[in-house]
Amino acid sequence: MKNILAATTFLFLLSCNNSADNVTDKEVTNDTLSFGENPGDTLYFWNVNNEQSTRTKVYTEEVSNPNVQAIINGLNMVYPDILLQFNNVSNDTLNVSIPQSEKLTQQMGTSGASQYFATACVNLFEAHSINYIHFDFKEGDHARPGIFSRQQFADIKEAK
Repeated sequence: MKNILAATTFLFLLSCNNSADNVTDKEVTNDTLSFGENPGDTLYFWNVNNEQSTRTKVYTEEVSNPNVQAIINGLNMVYPDILLQFNNVSNDTLNVSIPQSEKLTQQMGTSGASQYFATACVNLFEAHSINYIHFDFKEGDHARPGIFSRQQFADIKEAK
């Protein structure tokens, strides 16, 4: 069932051939992030390797109840061309938008878009009581808006 869900999500996101040439994976470490005066203002927990279904811990300090906006700030620091905006939380669904989505939908290729969503979701699901994330943006060749569930990323395990 998980494989069917993953394949459906992949097909949902990707509507054309792979353009891996356009993808640049950044390895982010706690040392390369500038957290400003208060690490609670900018949080980035995980580097995700979508191809291997693994994640590597970046921010190793314990955060008891991470702030959604701080996680969005961290994602925006790592992906400055795809600025994610917090809209609201409704029950267990986080609603976010990407007002300028051209980089995501037209320039990163299918692999890049899939990698972005995996990284964004794995990090945003660190916020307590968030089980779904609704991404709103203008549909393009490589990605379309939709809802992701915590279950879709349950197979992404911590790298050993």
